[in-house]
Amino acid sequence: MVLTAAGKKHARDLILEMEPLSPGERVTFLHKKAPAKVVPYLLNHRYLAIALLLSLPCNAVIGGGGGIGLIVGMSGLITYTRYLLLIAVSISPIPIVIILKASIS
Repeated sequence: MVLTAAGKKHARDLILEMEPLSPGERVTFLHKKAPAKVVPYLLNHRYLAIALLLSLPCNAVIGGGGGIGLIVGMSGLITYTRYLLLIAVSISPIPIVIILKASIS
C-alpha cells in the first residue's frame, strides 16, 4: 500500500511539473527524467508507439483505446487532430481485411 501511494504522489508531481511546459519542452523534460534507454526511443517515435499500443491485443490492461487516449491527451504531446489521424491509420488494417474477405467470397 505504501508503494502505491508513493507512486501516485510521484506521478502527480511529474504531471504538475510538466503542466506549464510547451509540448517541445515536455519531450525534453521527459528525456531528462527517462529511466532507461528504451524510453527516449519511444518518446522520439511516439506516434508509432501509440499506434502499436492501440493495435496490441490485451491493451485493456492499460485502459484500452479510451485509457490510451486519456493518457495521450493528458500528456499534451500530440494534438487532437493528429491523434484522430493516428487512430484512423492504426485501426485501418481490420476494415481493409474485412472488405477484402467480403469481396473474395
